[in-house]
Amino acid sequence: LQGLSALPGAPDWLAGHRWRWGVAGSFAARLTAELALRRRWYGGVVSHWLVPSTVAGVIASGALPHVGIAHGSDVWLLSRLPGGKALAHRIEQRTSRLVFVSEALRTQFAQIAGGLPSHSVVQPMGVDPLPRVDRDQARAQWNLHGEVWLWMGRFVPVKAPQRALERLADAPEVT
Repeated sequence: LQGLSALPGAPDWLAGHRWRWGVAGSFAARLTAELALRRRWYGGVVSHWLVPSTVAGVIASGALPHVGIAHGSDVWLLSRLPGGKALAHRIEQRTSRLVFVSEALRTQFAQIAGGLPSHSVVQPMGVDPLPRVDRDQARAQWNLHGEVWLWMGRFVPVKAPQRALERLADAPEVT
C-alpha cells in the first residue's frame, strides 16, 4: 500500500502491474467501509484526492457535508479510469464543495465531468514558510540573473518534469 502514497506515486506505481490495481481497490473498499461504519461520529467529511478518498466519501458519507480536494494525480487517474466520466459526474453531484489546487486542474475535471461544477473553487495548497527578504539583495547574494524558475514537485513521469526542462532549454536567460 505504501506505493499509493510514496515514491514514485500512485500512477507510476500502478502502471504495468495489474495486481497492484487489486491492492488499490482493496484499500478503497476498506476506506469506504470504515467511513460508513463511523459516519455517525462526524459532522462532515473533507477528503483529499478524488480517487479514492472522495469516491469513498461519495459512497459512504450519507447526508454529511462533503468537501473533496483534488491535487493532480487523482484527476489524471480519474480521466483514465473506465467509467471515469460517470464517476466525475457523481463526485460533482454528491459533494458540497470541490476544491482544486489550480485553475488548470479544475478545467481538466470539468472536461471529464462534462461541465464546470458550480460549487467548485480554486485554492492553492501550501503556506509561505520563508521570511520576507529583499528580492534584489537575495538575487545578488545567490548570483541569480534573469528569470528564476523553481520546480516544486517529484520528478516522476506524471508530473512531466521533462516538459519544464524542454521549455527551459530554449530560455537561456532563465536560472
